[in-house]
Amino acid sequence: MVQKDMTKNKIIEASWELLQQEGLESFSMRKLSKKLNLTVSSIYWHFASKEAIFQELIHQVIGEMNISLTQNTWQEQLLEYGYAISEVLRSRPYSAQLLMAYPPKAPNYLKLIDNLLKVIEHLDASHEYKFYTISVYLNYIINFEMDLMYLKLNSDKEDLLSAAERLKTSAPLLHQMKQEGIFNKLGHRNMFDYGLHVLINGFESNLT
Repeated sequence: MVQKDMTKNKIIEASWELLQQEGLESFSMRKLSKKLNLTVSSIYWHFASKEAIFQELIHQVIGEMNISLTQNTWQEQLLEYGYAISEVLRSRPYSAQLLMAYPPKAPNYLKLIDNLLKVIEHLDASHEYKFYTISVYLNYIINFEMDLMYLKLNSDKEDLLSAAERLKTSAPLLHQMKQEGIFNKLGHRNMFDYGLHVLINGFESNLT
């Protein structure tokens, strides 16, 4: 049993490394087996499929989230959760892509969703709208981290910055913002913080 757990842990750690090197789309069991110097069948003995490995990665990254609520209001608690989720996703490259690509089956992920629902459970709104609220909330955080990851990967390629330069006649406001350096702030904490506050203020207007 100890040897089995050790091998399973090695597979998970190697999967994180391969994910960082290859990205989600290029990740394969063949590449993983080569990295581990194991046969593909050996990996399948521990994990039934690539999706099973990914669900384990999701379970692990959510489990690494360090959250200790210190605020009393539900708005402040959602802020604390938001910062904690963002931080842990940023620490594991492509983990946000995993959360967006696969349904929430991992135990830690389901527990996180349930804990977030508990934060707003006391509000006078239907369960349906509370579920919508947490879904929109998580989608914002996950998509922000995905965008930041892609921005880092494509920082040396033609992007919106150069496009705005070429389109300065037809998109003068974008060009002005580029000149002011605003596009350099894409992905910054202030941008994330602003969006999170806007969302929570909107939730407050609709749920209370």
